[in-house]
Amino acid sequence: MYRKIADVRRDRDGQEYSLLHTYGEKVLKRMEFTADVLSGAEMIRRIELVGWGGTRDHFFHSFQNYFFGLYAVLELEQHFNYYREVAQLQWRVDPFHLWFLIALWHDVGYGIENFGTMTDEVFGEDEDGDSANRTIDDFLHRSIIQEALTDISCLMWHLTQPSRARTAWLPPRPNHQLSRDEKKLREALIHNVIDGSHGAASALRLYAECMPRIRRRGPNQRSLLQQTILLACCSMPFHDWHFRKCVREQCGGCQIPVATLPFAALLTFVDSIQDDRRDLAGIQGELHFLERLLVEAPATVTAKVDRDAIPDTSVLWKLIEARDVTASLQNHSNGLTFTYPEWMAGTNVSC
Repeated sequence: MYRKIADVRRDRDGQEYSLLHTYGEKVLKRMEFTADVLSGAEMIRRIELVGWGGTRDHFFHSFQNYFFGLYAVLELEQHFNYYREVAQLQWRVDPFHLWFLIALWHDVGYGIENFGTMTDEVFGEDEDGDSANRTIDDFLHRSIIQEALTDISCLMWHLTQPSRARTAWLPPRPNHQLSRDEKKLREALIHNVIDGSHGAASALRLYAECMPRIRRRGPNQRSLLQQTILLACCSMPFHDWHFRKCVREQCGGCQIPVATLPFAALLTFVDSIQDDRRDLAGIQGELHFLERLLVEAPATVTAKVDRDAIPDTSVLWKLIEARDVTASLQNHSNGLTFTYPEWMAGTNVSC
């Protein structure tokens, strides 16, 4: 985990932002993406600095998630690649590149979540209070977003139902008719956006940002990047409690098979306990609830946390969220497993 730059005489946040941006550029260059793929994460930082996105700095929070989770991927790389075998995906996506995109883009949807506040402050409240909703509805009806909804819901169903996915997954063709189960996941994605949350919106924004660029690449390069983006888009929404709620409402339950969605499980786990985003007012800038991830044999990821680092008012929400995640994660026997500290899960049994 990185720390704030120690020299108090200088602009530490500015230095840290510059260092992280440079690091991100280098990762994207290895993926053969340009630096503007960071624009989504930087957009959240800009709107937060003017008070439209809450009081926490999600740009730094996203990098914190990335560095915490990177340790687990490094230690258990084969387990984070096992989805290929289980889901019959003959893909060779780089797990480190995939995790970078997931971590950096998972909260970009906060821009859409807070869009109503921004429009009210810029234009004043409209008579029917519905201008932001109309704009979001227009966003959902864009052709690229409609395409994203189809692709993500199809692959997401394949990954959430590995025992029923008897053949290798193929991207849906134009005018693909969704199955009943795929339609339910599509509706969960849509409702998550309309209901004013950010998990699905983050995935849709990443798809819309990257897919048109990727299609201008050569066939070999295009295939790998498309696979990376699709897996990232299927992994991000589950970290959002409200998305899991939408899936339960549409599908009757929400299960995240760790074997086929290991990155979704990792993000959901880390994000639920990583409360180290710096308060923009500087009040709690030095508090670190999640101290580090721990990896125990054979493939168990748990966390070392400092309970005293969060106020008592936040403890109950941490317990609620941990138990919601516990109910959602479906660990693979003898495979990758995620466990909370006993006081958070209410039991020493794994998720």
